[in-house]
Formats: sequence, structure tokens, C-alpha cells
Amino acid sequence: TMATTPPKGYAARNPAKLWVKKACETCIKKPSASILPKPLKLSQVVRDLPAHDPLKLSAVEKYLTELDPLPPRHTHIETLFISNNALVSLVGVEQFAKLRVLSAANNCIASLSALAPLAALAHLVTLNLEYNPVTQLPNYRFHVLRIAPSLRTLDNKEVSRQEHITGHTTLSKEEKAMRTMHSNYCLIRRLQTGVQKVLLHAELRRTLPSYSSNVVTHYSPQTVLRLCSEQMPMEEDPESIHEHLRREIRKARNVKIFSSNKHGTGSTTTDSWESSFSDVLLQQQNKIAELLAVVEEHSHGTNIHASAAIKSSNSRPPTRTPKPPPKAGGKPAKPRR
Repeated sequence: TMATTPPKGYAARNPAKLWVKKACETCIKKPSASILPKPLKLSQVVRDLPAHDPLKLSAVEKYLTELDPLPPRHTHIETLFISNNALVSLVGVEQFAKLRVLSAANNCIASLSALAPLAALAHLVTLNLEYNPVTQLPNYRFHVLRIAPSLRTLDNKEVSRQEHITGHTTLSKEEKAMRTMHSNYCLIRRLQTGVQKVLLHAELRRTLPSYSSNVVTHYSPQTVLRLCSEQMPMEEDPESIHEHLRREIRKARNVKIFSSNKHGTGSTTTDSWESSFSDVLLQQQNKIAELLAVVEEHSHGTNIHASAAIKSSNSRPPTRTPKPPPKAGGKPAKPRR
């Protein structure tokens, strides 16, 4: 029987998948709730730890899901190791105001907003977030350095003065592009809603003749957008929209890297993100043009259909009134020669 050994931190990165052994074969089974590790808070882990260094705290591979508040005697630490867990945010780390070294590698942190608590750590000089999904987002290092400018080492790589300068310029360009993409995203959402209504209107005209004769409306793209803006206010959080757009940019970049490697053009992951931003902007513009074309097509279809209905009603021959039958006992009509 071949024994299987999970890689380090595998269960923490994939809590819904655990490696199990089965006689005569190797496989991965969906675990039952009884064998899944129990999610823990930091306070629970600290309570069960033996006597430890008062300036250092280690909670590695404990299946941590929350950094809840600790007693004051634990908040003066300068080093915190919380790698190989199931954290989705660093909320709670701000309680360690004197923290200088933080290792949170191999967790489930996926958004830049989850790193916001780092701004409260004025003395932080070393940070490790490797193997978190957030590291794959556009200009990730520049964003982290803006949140925590005191850093000297990020993900085992030294931070240079030039990186701070370049990051400021790059993030200014990114903010401008994100504003445009955010506007396009909202426009696409409204147009998609409008197209659904337009197609429903067209289907009613096609299947219900009385509908087309009684309701003849000309709707331009501007009219559709205005009606959809009034009836469908944007309820999504702007930050959620930005996170969605960043994932789309990352996807576009991954596609480009895969295509370049496939054709041997030598593109690497160190290439600039600017082309990926441009790709997503182009995709949005194409989508907007496609939706506007649908609205225009059915708008013309409405006029044509209405004109045809009016023309058909005007050219219809007049109906003849049938002659009454002859009275009983009357003279029979003469046959025509």
C-alpha cells in the first residue's frame, strides 16, 4: 500500500480537502465533519500554549480563523508567527502595537482590504504573506508598502527606496484606470438589465399581436440607460467591485502569460500589469458596444414592426356585408346567363 503524506500546510490551505489512506489504493476523500480540524481563535491557542517568550508568539498550523483580542500581558509581543492557518483577514493584529515581525504566510487572505489593519503597526519592519491569494493581485507589493510604509522586508525580499517611489507613480495610474473600469462595470450592469427588458418587449411583440398594436414605443440606448438607472440603483459596495475587477485583471494576465509560454515568447510573471489593465478595459468596451448594438437592433425592430402593423391595417380590404336570405314564398331569383 502506498502511503500518502500531505504537503506542509495543505490542510490549512484547503480545509475542505484532507489526505486519507485507503487499503490498496491512494485517493482523496471528502472528509466528514468529525475529522475536520476545529476552527480556533487566537485566544484559545494562547491559552493552551506552554510558557513562551514574552516578546514572541507562535501559533503555526493551529487552524486559526480569527485574531480575537488577547489579555494585555500578550499584546506587547514584537514577533508573531501565524502561518499555515485559515485566516481570511488580519483584523485583530492591530492590538500588537509594538509588533516588528509578522509571518502570516500560507493563509486564505484574498483581498487588499483584509490587510488594512497593518496600517496600525508603525514599527513593523518584516512581513511575510507568501502563498496567500492576495499576493496574486495587481501591484500587490506596492499596495502593501502603501499600507505599511515602515517595511524593510516583504515576502523575504528587501524593500528598496526606489520601490517606494515607483509604487507611488504606479498606484496613481492604477487608481485612474480603476475609476474608468468601475464606471464601465456599472454601465454594463445597467445595459444588461436594459437588454433583458428589451428582449422581453420584443418577445411580447412577436407572440402577442394585440400588444404590438396597442404598445408602440421607440426606445433609444439613452432611454434604456435612464430607465435602468432609475429602477436599478447600484447596491454593490465599491470595494467589492474593485476586488472583482482586480481578479479580472489577474485572470487576463494569467491568460497572457500562459499564451506567451505556450508560444515561447518568453513572457514572465515580472512583466508590467499595465497591459493587463488595458486588456480588461478593451473587454469592457467591447461588451458595452455589444449590448448597445442589441438595444439599437431591437429599437429599429420596434419601428419596423409598428410601421408594418399600421400599413397592414390600412391596406386591409373592406369587409362586405352579406346579403340577407330571400323571404319565404317569394319569387326565386333568375339564374344568370
